[in-house]
Amino acid sequence: MSGLSRSALVLHDDTSLSYLTAGSPSDEPVLLIHGSTETAESDWFVHSPIGLRLAELGYFVIAPDCRGHGRSTASSEDLFG
Repeated sequence: MSGLSRSALVLHDDTSLSYLTAGSPSDEPVLLIHGSTETAESDWFVHSPIGLRLAELGYFVIAPDCRGHGRSTASSEDLFG
Protein backbone atom coordinates (compact mmCIF):
# COMPACT_ATOMS: atom_id res chain seq x y z
CA MET A 1 0.00 0.00 0.00
CA SER A 2 1.39 3.37 -1.00
CA GLY A 3 2.09 5.90 1.77
CA LEU A 4 2.22 3.34 4.57
CA SER A 5 5.15 2.33 6.69
CA ARG A 6 5.21 -0.64 9.08
CA SER A 7 7.42 -0.72 12.18
CA ALA A 8 7.60 -2.66 15.42
CA LEU A 9 8.71 -2.00 18.98
CA VAL A 10 10.13 -4.79 21.13
CA LEU A 11 8.77 -4.43 24.65
CA HIS A 12 10.46 -5.32 27.96
CA ASP A 13 8.91 -8.81 27.98
CA ASP A 14 10.14 -9.56 24.41
CA THR A 15 6.70 -9.19 22.87
CA SER A 16 6.52 -6.95 19.83
CA LEU A 17 4.05 -4.21 19.04
CA SER A 18 3.59 -3.72 15.30
CA TYR A 19 2.22 -0.45 13.98
CA LEU A 20 1.50 1.35 10.73
CA THR A 21 2.18 5.00 10.07
CA ALA A 22 1.08 7.31 7.28
CA GLY A 23 1.90 10.96 6.71
CA SER A 24 4.76 13.09 7.97
CA PRO A 25 6.06 12.73 11.55
CA SER A 26 6.18 16.53 11.72
CA ASP A 27 2.38 16.73 11.30
CA GLU A 28 -0.11 16.59 14.18
CA PRO A 29 -0.40 12.96 15.32
CA VAL A 30 -3.61 10.97 15.44
CA LEU A 31 -3.82 7.49 16.99
CA LEU A 32 -6.23 4.95 15.45
CA ILE A 33 -7.09 1.86 17.55
CA HIS A 34 -8.69 -1.10 15.77
CA GLY A 35 -11.67 -3.18 16.92
CA SER A 36 -11.27 -6.21 19.17
CA THR A 37 -11.01 -8.84 16.44
CA GLU A 38 -9.42 -6.83 13.64
CA THR A 39 -6.04 -5.34 12.76
CA ALA A 40 -4.90 -1.78 12.14
CA GLU A 41 -4.42 -2.52 8.45
CA SER A 42 -7.86 -4.01 7.89
CA ASP A 43 -9.76 -1.43 9.98
CA TRP A 44 -8.06 1.78 8.84
CA PHE A 45 -6.44 1.11 5.46
CA VAL A 46 -8.16 -1.82 3.65
CA HIS A 47 -11.87 -1.86 4.57
CA SER A 48 -11.90 1.89 5.13
CA PRO A 49 -9.32 4.31 3.69
CA ILE A 50 -9.66 6.70 6.64
CA GLY A 51 -5.99 6.29 7.64
CA LEU A 52 -4.68 7.44 4.26
CA ARG A 53 -7.33 10.17 4.05
CA LEU A 54 -6.25 11.59 7.42
CA ALA A 55 -2.63 11.58 6.21
CA GLU A 56 -3.71 13.46 3.06
CA LEU A 57 -5.40 16.03 5.32
CA GLY A 58 -2.11 16.70 7.11
CA TYR A 59 -2.13 14.31 10.06
CA PHE A 60 0.54 11.82 11.09
CA VAL A 61 -1.43 8.60 11.48
CA ILE A 62 -0.24 5.96 13.96
CA ALA A 63 -2.22 2.71 13.93
CA PRO A 64 -0.94 -0.12 16.15
CA ASP A 65 -1.95 -3.76 16.05
CA CYS A 66 -3.01 -4.35 19.66
CA ARG A 67 -1.13 -7.06 21.55
CA GLY A 68 -2.03 -10.50 20.23
CA HIS A 69 -3.62 -9.12 17.04
CA GLY A 70 -2.27 -8.77 13.52
CA ARG A 71 1.54 -8.72 13.55
CA SER A 72 1.84 -7.89 17.26
CA THR A 73 2.65 -10.71 19.64
CA ALA A 74 1.23 -11.47 23.06
CA SER A 75 2.99 -12.94 26.05
CA SER A 76 1.63 -16.01 27.81
CA GLU A 77 0.75 -13.64 30.67
CA ASP A 78 -1.50 -11.64 28.32
CA LEU A 79 -3.25 -14.79 27.18
CA PHE A 80 -3.46 -16.79 30.40
CA GLY A 81 -2.56 -14.42 33.26
